[in-house]
Amino acid sequence: MLGHRRKKEERHEAIDPGARAARRGERRIRAADAPEFAQRLGQSYRESFALYDANRDGVLTREEARGSNLLLAQFHEMDLDRSSAVTRAELERFLEAMPPSAR
Repeated sequence: MLGHRRKKEERHEAIDPGARAARRGERRIRAADAPEFAQRLGQSYRESFALYDANRDGVLTREEARGSNLLLAQFHEMDLDRSSAVTRAELERFLEAMPPSAR
């Protein structure tokens, strides 16, 4: 049973590098894990944008973003022109402000 639990934790860590830190009781991600985490975070933003852009027009409204905690939490920062909508170009500019490994 313990072996099964360990394998499950390893699979989870492969998906979420922050899980590795949490399992060790740490609150922060180790520097060695940061590039991988940042890259996955950028990919998560892009995938969430595509998923929640309900009408597939390349523009995410606040209403569409309500389905994603990730997008909703950063909506104001991503909406660079304050139009109450985020375009794919705005998303990419938002991600460019992140560390290079997140792009």
